[in-house]
Amino acid sequence: MKLRLIFDISPIGFTTEVTGISRFTIEVLRRLINRNIFDITLISPYCCEEDALRNYYNIIGQKNIPFQSKEIEHYILPSKKRSNSLFGYMEEVVHNVIPESNWLDSMIENARKIKRKIIPPNQATIDPTLKRQRFPLLEYLIRNSDAYFSPYYAMINEIDVNPTIKKLQVIHDLTPILFPHLFSKNWSIEWVAWHNITPDMYVLTDSQCTKNDLLRHYPHISENNVTTISLGADEFFCPCTDRIKIESVLKKYGLSKNTNYILSVATLEIRKNFDHVIRSFAMFIEQYGDQFPNLNLVLTGKKGWLDKRIYTVYNRLTQKIKKRIIFTGYVDDTDLPFLYNGAVCFCYMSIYEGFGLPPLEAMQCGTPVITSNTSSLPEVVGDAGIMLDPYNVEGLADAFMQVISNENLRQEMIAKGLEQAKKFNWDDCVDLIVKKIIN
Repeated sequence: MKLRLIFDISPIGFTTEVTGISRFTIEVLRRLINRNIFDITLISPYCCEEDALRNYYNIIGQKNIPFQSKEIEHYILPSKKRSNSLFGYMEEVVHNVIPESNWLDSMIENARKIKRKIIPPNQATIDPTLKRQRFPLLEYLIRNSDAYFSPYYAMINEIDVNPTIKKLQVIHDLTPILFPHLFSKNWSIEWVAWHNITPDMYVLTDSQCTKNDLLRHYPHISENNVTTISLGADEFFCPCTDRIKIESVLKKYGLSKNTNYILSVATLEIRKNFDHVIRSFAMFIEQYGDQFPNLNLVLTGKKGWLDKRIYTVYNRLTQKIKKRIIFTGYVDDTDLPFLYNGAVCFCYMSIYEGFGLPPLEAMQCGTPVITSNTSSLPEVVGDAGIMLDPYNVEGLADAFMQVISNENLRQEMIAKGLEQAKKFNWDDCVDLIVKKIIN
């Protein structure tokens, strides 16, 4: 008899645009379904059930998995703000008025530290008027299941009706704890997984870095209950020699077939540090632009929190430099490998990552990688790429010059990147998850 597994697919219910968390959810779920070793029931307690189900069918392509959510339509927390979110609202208003200011960032971070001392995160409470009722259907599912897997959000309150159910919670990063000024405060603490970890849970982290951060900030969690499950890149991220296909994708996103470009892929939010990449590229063009007349910077990703700061830096540039910077918006998964393949190098200067899939995808496509030397990124890139302080503008401009002007270095980075990428794959990740569910 198969073990009965509840799988929360909420991360793929909010949008059809696949990014890091939703990518993880999709890849793990697809492989669990294909292995056919569990009796899986899907739930979606943290988003619109119709959206989640539709996106699941579109992305996964299988309709034979039960989706139990008929009574969950009122599960979503009301849209009105919690009383203690006023600080976050005021912060966004101030940032919109003054979109870029190191002094302002420092003041806000200090204010948050004071606020966190007054109301520590693990003691913060939800407005009792926003608490939802318990649902009999969810309680029934929990009582009759062997394991519950949450790829992102906190486990549902009904989990307590079955003390023997195995609970697996994935923690991708601790960004709001480590860098509160880089994270929007418009989230409900009830949804946040790391505030709701109990000693009987099995915790899975994307990297050793995230595991270390979690144990340092939540000492009540036993190290024996935390397992690192490195992620992978899909098989369609691979080297491509079909120049016609690459050029057709370039044309789709407004790039000519003769364009040489540095690529960066991420949601356009301040944590991803696009403003720094723009400054470094501008410095590079000012110094070496005449040597590379066809070189551009291509920034790919959907809009994110405080993206106005990115455009503020961009708008300050001269027209000569601005015309070399191209914003593609969100790029479909089917097109992304060809953008990687067409790039002269890939740049990812994120300030903090729980894992960081884009550098792995780029390496697997045979694209040289320049990335930050922080958080989990050294685990992912190893010695295959150039790693820098994420705030070093001159260092990044110099790195661009090294990779673009030295073909021997490029080929060496490509070869090392392809080898480094072999260390990561989704099947190994899912093997560890299955092992935790079964054992």
